[in-house]
Amino acid sequence: VRRWVTHNSEKETCLFISASFEVDSRPGPIREHIERWMTELRKQIIKSIEMAVEEGHLAPSTPPEEVAFAIFSLATGAHHDAHMLQRKQSSQFALNLFESLV
Repeated sequence: VRRWVTHNSEKETCLFISASFEVDSRPGPIREHIERWMTELRKQIIKSIEMAVEEGHLAPSTPPEEVAFAIFSLATGAHHDAHMLQRKQSSQFALNLFESLV
């Protein structure tokens, strides 16, 4: 999470996050491709959270889908604020919230 948030907020933009904002309400093959990629990414995040619960790194009561949503929301929010609003502290805000989440 730290690498994803920091890299996409401080160094360069994420093509898939940027594209998803651009085509989210436009039907067609590009949107379908981005949707498949984002769905697979979300599944992998959920799987990672489930593994962390199984290994005892997260509490058994941790809701994987909700935590995946929160992680994704933090990453896209940091990306947006860093690039659109030029807020340099956006990645730190996201990382602070992530630490309080887990």
